[in-house]
Order: sequence, then C-alpha cells, then structure tokens
Amino acid sequence: MATNFSCDTEVVARTAQELEHVHSAMSSAGDWSRGGLDGVGGEEIHAALSRFDEVVSRSRQEITDALRQAANRFTALVDGEFRLDQELAAKTPTDK
Repeated sequence: MATNFSCDTEVVARTAQELEHVHSAMSSAGDWSRGGLDGVGGEEIHAALSRFDEVVSRSRQEITDALRQAANRFTALVDGEFRLDQELAAKTPTDK
C-alpha cells in the first residue's frame, strides 16, 4: 500500500501554512467601508455602496472559510501520512 501512495509532507505542510497566512490576511482586512460610507454622495450612491459592501463581505467570508477548510485538509493529510508511516513501520518485520 505504501508504494501506491506518497506524500511530500514538507510541501503539503508549507502549503497549509501559506493557506493559513492568506486566510489570516483576508480575515484581518476587515470591512473596507466601516465608517467610510457616511457622507458619501446621495442616498442612491450610499445604498449602492452599502449593497456592494455586503456582497464583498459575504464573498470574503466564503473565501476565508474555504481557505481554512483547505488548510485543515492539508494539515490532516500530513498528520495521516505521519500516522500511516508509524503504523507501517511498527508492522514491518525487521531483519535481525
């Protein structure tokens, strides 16, 4: 079974870390309009910018959720590969 599956755990772990970094950066960006829409144009412009902000915020949340899920899956892959290696090593007979 081990010959059918291989995983470069260093690359996968780095990928998980990079995904977490992007997730953190996007999460900390905050709402671009928080407090910035007051006094901008007329009611129609304010309403349009508010709707745009809602869509952007919702989209950012969906993206950050997907990034977190991907990072978690990569981390689980590294953990699973490590456990699989340990179990296979424990069951492999050693030459004496």
